[in-house]
Amino acid sequence: MPADLWKDHILTILIEIVQKDVRSYKASFEQGKGTSRQQEYDDDLRNKVLDRLQRIGRFLNLRYHEVGTEFSRTSDVQAARPIEKALRESLDFPDSRA
Repeated sequence: MPADLWKDHILTILIEIVQKDVRSYKASFEQGKGTSRQQEYDDDLRNKVLDRLQRIGRFLNLRYHEVGTEFSRTSDVQAARPIEKALRESLDFPDSRA
């Protein structure tokens, strides 16, 4: 099984999100507020969310090709959809799959 498969797997992405130390991130974000670093923090967070959305997209595409018509019934796809939706909403992206 290629390592790239695990990089884009929904469980890997979820673990990355859950393991984020929000307290330290919040502190550094607040320190940068109103400074020239604010845009850096905003860009960094946006890029991380966009990267995760791309990875979820690759994961869903791979699962569709592996499973076919049962795609939407698999537990991993059912777990991926709300995570994808929440990430899109965090960037004010329209949910194209609603």
